[in-house]
Amino acid sequence: MFSRQMNIGIRAFIFVWILFFLSSCGQKSPGLQEGAISPDQMLFEHGMKYMDKGQLIKARLTFQTLISSYPEGENTPDAFFAIADSYYKEAGVQNLLHAEAQYKDFIIFYPLHEMADDAQMKIVALNVRLMKSPDRDSSYAKRAEIELKEFLENYPESE
Repeated sequence: MFSRQMNIGIRAFIFVWILFFLSSCGQKSPGLQEGAISPDQMLFEHGMKYMDKGQLIKARLTFQTLISSYPEGENTPDAFFAIADSYYKEAGVQNLLHAEAQYKDFIIFYPLHEMADDAQMKIVALNVRLMKSPDRDSSYAKRAEIELKEFLENYPESE
């Protein structure tokens, strides 16, 4: 009998603890005060400061943190684009290929974003940067031409 009462007591304690835990999880943190910067905006600004200083790896890590922490955030598409820009800015064959992949992913994830046409044009530009002299391999020249045709087809109204 005593053991049964103890089981009921333990169950009641666990039930109350679960209710307390669930009620505390449902509460929202206080809203941002007027003029306060949201955490994702703060991360984006820090990433841009790193970009301006030429600290491109720190910038990419900051933007990736923003994307991982706030996947539906207002600044997430801009951070995605900025990662590609950081590779583009760093130059070199490997970085330009990383930039191309990131710009293409941007177009896939954000096809209607206002910067989708810019991403497509950056793909054209990086292929032009990768072109060799006329007597060498012309594969990047062909890719630049293909990407430019895709740009003209998909974004005819772009400036």
